[in-house]
Amino acid sequence: MATFADLRDSTLAELAGVLNRVDPDAYETFCATIAGVNRVVCFGMGREGLALRGFCMRLAHMGFDAHMAGDVTAMPVGTGDIVLISSGPGNLTMTRSMIELARRAGASVVVVTAQRGAPDPNSADFALTIPAQTMATDHGSASVLAMGTAFELAMAIFFDLAVIRIQALRGESLESMRERHFNLE
Repeated sequence: MATFADLRDSTLAELAGVLNRVDPDAYETFCATIAGVNRVVCFGMGREGLALRGFCMRLAHMGFDAHMAGDVTAMPVGTGDIVLISSGPGNLTMTRSMIELARRAGASVVVVTAQRGAPDPNSADFALTIPAQTMATDHGSASVLAMGTAFELAMAIFFDLAVIRIQALRGESLESMRERHFNLE
């Protein structure tokens, strides 16, 4: 049986390997694309959705009009807005429906995926690939992590790295972000 140290080390090495394979130009394009809009509506399911929800919160801290699709406070989208969709496997019925709805509303679509050649990213205005194992590719995998965990964790780390760049592009300081943090705690 693997020890905690063995699992920790193999997990960190796997995530570093995934993030090392993210295209640096795609990172810059992703950050610039997000930084250039005011309204971002995010859509993701399951644990991918949870990682995306954390990013959505940081966008709000940076002054974006940022919402999760389906939340009661989500605003309508239109021309000039972005719908940011997580689709690790790249071929999900619900994400395809969301892409279609966003297009009909006139919004741009950004898809974060592990499967660049799949239908969901191929339907996007911009697709960012985080080349990690998802639940769709976990059969016979060498990953120590269950199902889509490698993608979900790598995506969460990527989003936090994107926050740093977007913050710089928008001239946001940690102080200005803190001013927008929820204060009924």
